[in-house]
Amino acid sequence: MKTITKEYDLIVVGAGTAGCACAIHAAKKDLNVAIVERKENKNIGDKVCGDLIDYRMIDWINKYLKLKYPKKGTINKRMNLMETYSPDKRSILKTEFNCAMINRHKFGQALIDDAIKVGCKLYDSSICKEPVIKDNFISGIKIKDAKTGSVSTLRSKIVVDASGAVPALRKKIKLKDSFFESNIDKKDEAFSYREIRKLAKPLKDSETSKIFISSEYADGGYYWYFPEKEDVMNIGIGVGRHLDTSSMKENLLKIVADDPIFKDSKVLHAGGGMLPARKHLDSLVANGFMCAGDSASQINPMSGGGIAQSMMGGYMCANVAADAIKKGNVSEHGLWQLNLLYADRTGREDMGFNNAMFDGGSQAASDLLKIFTQNQSDKNLNFAMKNFIESSMLSKMSMGNASTMPFLKKMKILAKSITNLPLLMKFNRILYLMGKVKSLYNIYPETPDAFPEWKKRLDAIYEETYKVSGLINKV
Repeated sequence: MKTITKEYDLIVVGAGTAGCACAIHAAKKDLNVAIVERKENKNIGDKVCGDLIDYRMIDWINKYLKLKYPKKGTINKRMNLMETYSPDKRSILKTEFNCAMINRHKFGQALIDDAIKVGCKLYDSSICKEPVIKDNFISGIKIKDAKTGSVSTLRSKIVVDASGAVPALRKKIKLKDSFFESNIDKKDEAFSYREIRKLAKPLKDSETSKIFISSEYADGGYYWYFPEKEDVMNIGIGVGRHLDTSSMKENLLKIVADDPIFKDSKVLHAGGGMLPARKHLDSLVANGFMCAGDSASQINPMSGGGIAQSMMGGYMCANVAADAIKKGNVSEHGLWQLNLLYADRTGREDMGFNNAMFDGGSQAASDLLKIFTQNQSDKNLNFAMKNFIESSMLSKMSMGNASTMPFLKKMKILAKSITNLPLLMKFNRILYLMGKVKSLYNIYPETPDAFPEWKKRLDAIYEETYKVSGLINKV
């Protein structure tokens, strides 16, 4: 078995949206970049996904990665409205949403093609076996060619793990005196299952994406209807608490059987998998190492959506890597800027989306809301959506925005909710904690030595959130 050693400035593990964004931007900053991907090149991008993106993401790719999108075949359909249904379907919150359904495979193929065009070296069909550790630094990785069995050692100044929800490296990063969060709790993992179905009849409304909150089918999560075309539907279940993929498939088949729009429909593609459902990692860096995308839990905890967050996370990794290499300091301290960039966007480069799509504080606030809502009965959720959650409010809250409302509106809500004051009081407390956690991320520690004290304050907020939500000692 032949062993080969090669050297790069930056190694990116994973050729998904986070990995490609990182690699493309780093290469354009004149770094020598290698991408390691377990899939064969032609299969990159073939992933089970809800496929829905905010269309502003296309504008972001053009402006910040300096590419020209959408490329032919990457967009299946554009839509302009999102409807969120209460469990009893009596309350429907409608939100204007300029979004698009992407062809996930073609979108991924376009990104990897662009990465190769700007000079990145792709090691496809390659399994990342383990990190190379030297003097308490990650200095490369060992990979195995899945086709030939040959082993290579790739060395680099920095390694980025962008390998997805089941990370190739993150759990293996065990460095002395590091604050890097290598493991996440099982309670912060969720499963999803989705099918793409060809419908027997065209939809009456194919311009609206729909989310259905449901404990019955999704166990604290939701299921979705996202039209891919006038007669093709992406339907799935996601972000449930305890359901595995096989249970979700059973529930999805019940949904299909109960809804006449799926009568005589045919499955074109199906699959499921695990995804993170929490705030991003408390620290994203270690000596010679960074995380991005699902590996870093850079997602919206409420929806499980993460394409925008992952690409922006990868973009930030490239910026920090280029700067750290230029300064000759790739230690945890030298890469700490990534934590600061992601934790709080106040006063920093806007990068679109009003910062909400990837601001770490907003993501943590959204995580608190997820914990609370997942532990409410359908009866309570029906009451809340009928009496004190409005469409504009839901949209803002799902992005972690807990801004206060005018006094008169508060009084109207109080009058409508008088029959369930305990729920309103708990909900109000969660909004307070959401604001508190965002404020905490505004003062994310400037250096690693201040991190432990900051983390204690973060844990205290989560501890109270669990108590308000009816859970105890979960932190």
